[in-house]
Amino acid sequence: MSTYPMTAIVLCGGSSQRLGYPKEMLRVDGAPLVIRTAERLRRIFSAVHINSNNPAFLRFCSPFPVYPDAVRDMGPLAGLHAGLRHAGTDRCFFLPCDMPFVPDDHVRRLVERALASSAKAVTACLPGRREPLCGVYSRELLPRLEVLLTGESHRSVAAFLDAVGAESVDFSAADAPSFRDIDAAEDIPLLNRIHADVEPLPVARLPIRSGRSSSPASDIVAVEYPLSLYVNGLKLVTVLCLPTAMREMAVGLAVYLGLVRRREEIRGIRMDYDAKRAMLQLDVSDEAIRSASQVLITSTCGASIYGGRGESPGDEAVSEGRRIRLAHILDCLRVLRPMGPVFSRAGSTHQAAFSDGERLRLFFEDIGRHNAVDKIIGASLLEDMDLAHGVIMATGRLSSEMVIKAARRGVPILASPSGVTTNAVDLAAKHAITFIGFARGGRANIYTRPERVIDDR
Repeated sequence: MSTYPMTAIVLCGGSSQRLGYPKEMLRVDGAPLVIRTAERLRRIFSAVHINSNNPAFLRFCSPFPVYPDAVRDMGPLAGLHAGLRHAGTDRCFFLPCDMPFVPDDHVRRLVERALASSAKAVTACLPGRREPLCGVYSRELLPRLEVLLTGESHRSVAAFLDAVGAESVDFSAADAPSFRDIDAAEDIPLLNRIHADVEPLPVARLPIRSGRSSSPASDIVAVEYPLSLYVNGLKLVTVLCLPTAMREMAVGLAVYLGLVRRREEIRGIRMDYDAKRAMLQLDVSDEAIRSASQVLITSTCGASIYGGRGESPGDEAVSEGRRIRLAHILDCLRVLRPMGPVFSRAGSTHQAAFSDGERLRLFFEDIGRHNAVDKIIGASLLEDMDLAHGVIMATGRLSSEMVIKAARRGVPILASPSGVTTNAVDLAAKHAITFIGFARGGRANIYTRPERVIDDR
């Protein structure tokens, strides 16, 4: 079936106060919800854009254009305005990212009605309520929207639709579940209707009591999740982690322990969120698994051993890679914190990223700095991404375990805004890794192999 010559806009507006976490960043089938929604709409429309006032969350993973509202804090009308303003087509289809259940048939029904009508807006309508953000809007509405957003007049979406003579496509009460939004923690299991893998919510709202007031209050905190890793049916370890990208973390930990080196050695991955288990099937002997489990002592900050198939990746040096600008490394490290959706709401997390020297390709966060790097390593293996021409950057101290993780995947540069340890510097020199600490405030300490870094400050 051919696509419509129309731009689809996925809206990420709203503060997600009830959920306590940006709805667009809920992870389903290994990616943020907004990305999976945009991928689905790409099968229907010639172009797909994302409207988000937190574009930093998506800068590393979105193949779609992402832009914020031009006029901030003005509600849904600002999202419509931004979408129409950036679109290159006369009409745009809008869909909120937290309304993922609207089926393709409903979308096509709305579009066909809009194409057959002269109305400037066509939206979905259920018995007793209109769905103003699920519908088709014309770019001819831009001047009216700009007047509303910059003036003092009433900014109700319903009033705006009445004023422009919008039409509606009526859906029955039986269709109501298709237009349900994801608004609270108890709604997240509903995503299993359309996605095979829905990760747990990584934050929780806990009650607090202020010392100055007897009234109850609450705070959003990061979830500390005890994940047990099984390899070929044998329990390897339990890791305290943030419950996001746990597949990637499990694979990354297996890489660190020397249990897997290539994607084809992974025979299967299965998650059991109820039992809090990650189960890997690897092409490795039970003896190697038992050896790794006997020496592995772990915490939220990761393990303090070198791993199952020998104490280190050997004496070999990593490849030369490419030279990377120090300014790029400093810029990336400066934005790591704002890119973390859990950190933005709850704090308490570390961040890690991989850049190819031009842009960030991978990003993860976790309550443990080791876990965040394991997620980078695991994702790179699962995606067959070559890390031999780039840099891993991480918040928090760079110790010897971080160097081993980088060396096992051939990463030539490792950088952090925090400090380093002597053993880590020695291991970086042994494996010819460019090792950078205290990379902040426009400066950096380069301890080993500085020739890979172009100092363009």
